[in-house]
Parts: sequence; structure tokens; C-alpha cells
Amino acid sequence: MIKNMLLSMLRVNELLAYSREIISRVKPLRVEGLQIMETIDTFDSKLQMALHVANGKRTNDYTHLLHESDHRRDESYLAFRNSMEAATHCKDQVKAQKAANICEIIRGHGWSLHVKGQKVQSSIMASLFKDLSQEERKLDIVDLGAESYYQDLIDDCAAYDSLLEKRDSESKGKKNPENEQVYKELRVSCEQFFEALEVLNRVAPQAQYVEMIEIVNQCTDKYMIDLRSRKTRSEHVVEEAGSEQEQVTSEQDES
Repeated sequence: MIKNMLLSMLRVNELLAYSREIISRVKPLRVEGLQIMETIDTFDSKLQMALHVANGKRTNDYTHLLHESDHRRDESYLAFRNSMEAATHCKDQVKAQKAANICEIIRGHGWSLHVKGQKVQSSIMASLFKDLSQEERKLDIVDLGAESYYQDLIDDCAAYDSLLEKRDSESKGKKNPENEQVYKELRVSCEQFFEALEVLNRVAPQAQYVEMIEIVNQCTDKYMIDLRSRKTRSEHVVEEAGSEQEQVTSEQDES
């Protein structure tokens, strides 16, 4: 019989190590025609996906996405900047002056800011938007017919910043719904392997099944020790905190 393992109580690194140890020891026992093979392959596939996520390889995918997003905001910046520069040559001198005023603001932040580093560019863009958000400047942009260019720039900068925040969030190990789903699928595939192994060993006994069950139980015993130790330490901390609180309360009552 397979011993009960509280998979939901395992931390991600523990779940990965537990699953990897089982897979590495069970896979060599597979033989052609063994019914459990498909379940093992599914378990292994889910493990590889989880390891891929945990090792931060997904964050590498952001390199290309961020590059594309940065290029898009560069293009939007150039479209807006160049439209303002072109407007300085308007026959309508009032419009030409409005465009010149906006170009002066842009130059104050760096005419070629699009060639700067990505994070530096984000900071400068935020400052530029602040200056251009003044009501007079906003009306000038509309009057010059560049509202769509300016809005594209705002939207593309926001898209880049959002993508960067998502990457940083994942790289710092913060919970991500997509990653959590991958780990959940690993736990489910692990449980399905256990269930299939028990059923097959009961209805179609094989020496390999018995050995696999022994391997699973050995791994479970090993990780359950860690779980119990952590639970004991946690309870000890709670008890100490409670004792300290009682002492403080007692001292307050005496005073």
C-alpha cells in the first residue's frame, strides 16, 4: 500500500525534489507493455514543465517580448516627436509656436531618449508625460492633430512597464497564476500515478509495481520527516510567542 503523502503541504522546491526523486528511480523499472508506463510519462512531463518554470526559464522568454515592446514604444515616441518637429514648419505661426514649445519640452528630457537603456527610458518617459499632462500642453497636442500619436506613446509605454513588472514579479518568486497552475498539475499527475500504481498492483500484480511502491514509500517517509520537523518548529515558535505575550500581559497587570 502506498503511504499517504500531503502534497499540498510541500513547498514548491520540496514538491519538485520529491517528484524528481520518484521519477528518477521509477523510470528505469519500466518495461515494454507495462500498463503504468503512460501514467509515468504524464507525471514526468508535468515534472519537466514545473522544473522549467521553477528554474526561471520562463523569465528568459521575456527578453524577446521586452525587446519587441521597447521597440514599439521607441517607434511611437519617434512618431510623436517627429510630428511635433514637422509642425514647427506650419504656415500657421500659432500652431508652429505650439509645436516649438512642445519640442522644447521634449529636448529638455533628451531628444534621442529612445536610444537610452530600457529602464532609464521608462523613468524619463514618466517625467515627460508629467510635463505634457498640463492642460495647456494637452490642448496644444490636440490642436496640432497629434493626439493619436501621443496616446499611442502613452499606451505603448504602459504596456512595456506592465510586461517588465510581470517579469520581475515572476523572477522574484512571487506567486503567479500560470505558475501555480503548473504546480497544481504536477501534484495531480503525482496523485494519479499513485492511484494507478495501487490499482494495477491489485488487479494485475507485477514485480515492478511492488518495487515502485517501495520507492514511493521511501521517498514519502523521507519528506514526511521534513514536514513534521517544520510543523514542530512552527508550533514551538507559536508557543514562545504566546508565552511572551502572557508575560507582557502579566507585567502590565502588575503595573
